[in-house]
Order: sequence, then C-alpha cells, then structure tokens
Amino acid sequence: ARPHPPPAAAATQPAAAPAQRAALGERADWLSTGGTAAARADQQAQRGTVWLAIADWFDVRRDEIGSFGRAWDRGGLVAVPPAARPAYASALDALLEPRARVLLSCFDYDQQVAPGPPFALAVDDVRALFPRYSVRVLARTDASAEFRKRVGTPWEKIERMDELALLLVKRRPWWRRVLWPFGDD
Repeated sequence: ARPHPPPAAAATQPAAAPAQRAALGERADWLSTGGTAAARADQQAQRGTVWLAIADWFDVRRDEIGSFGRAWDRGGLVAVPPAARPAYASALDALLEPRARVLLSCFDYDQQVAPGPPFALAVDDVRALFPRYSVRVLARTDASAEFRKRVGTPWEKIERMDELALLLVKRRPWWRRVLWPFGDD
C-alpha cells in the first residue's frame, strides 16, 4: 500500500516525511526487493511501492500517515480477539480511501476446538465487521493438516480448518451512489 496523495519526495526517499515518522515513534520506509539503487527505483516506478509503517494499530491516525487505496491483512485481524475486532475494523476503514481494496487472509474453523490465535473468522463475520464493503471469496484452502502437526496442542484435534483469501472493496457512500448512480458498486 502507498499513502495517497504521495509525498513530494523523490522515489528513493521514505514515503513519510520525517515529522510523520517521528509521530509514529518508529521507522516508516520503502520496502525494497534488493539489487542496485537504480534497479530498485526502476522497479518502484514500474510497479508502485510498498510502504510500511510500524505503529500501534489502534492509535494511528489518517492525518499522521495518509490514506490508502490498497491494504493486505495477513495475520492482523485473526490475531485480534473477537471483542476487539470492531475497533480494528474501524481503524482500518478510517485509513482507507473510497473504493479501496483489501486482501484479507483469515481462518474459518470451530473456535471451540482450539481457542486461538489465530481466531476463527468466517465470511459472515467479515461482512458484519465491514458493512460498507463488498466481500468476495478469492480462495478457500484446507489448512487442517498444517495445524494438526502441532502435537500436544488443541490444534491437533482440529477436524477442518479453511484458510480464506478474501477481497474487500469499499463501496461509495449511499448518498454518492444516489447523486451519481454511474458506478460499479
């Protein structure tokens, strides 16, 4: 994901200004794929750039790091206890632009067999957490065998555990759809 609008810095500079990084209390920098600086700059120009911020998820604000058009959640939401999920979803929603897309990886299983984390998260749970988003299942794979290898833990008793890859797309607000009904949501 990258902040929008992008900072006025050159492509090889960190995505956040020093003051923004200081406000986060940690480093926020480009993620490079290796190679020479020129090759990395060329890759960033061609494919876009991944921008990472290390911060307390529940305290980060849009005015500190900007807004995002894309996000990937692999291991974030499933690590949050169910009671804290609405706050997590609200924090994510506040950072995302209209029509933003989120790739979400989660697990669906009988939570009574293994207490988590990762905590179970079914598609209907995701829809309830993100009512302003369309939710589409991109992939569903059986992850049971991998978790059963954890001998001596509740996971070895798991009968079925699906790993889901979900695409969430933020819908325009209802009043925008009424005033300008031309769109694909």
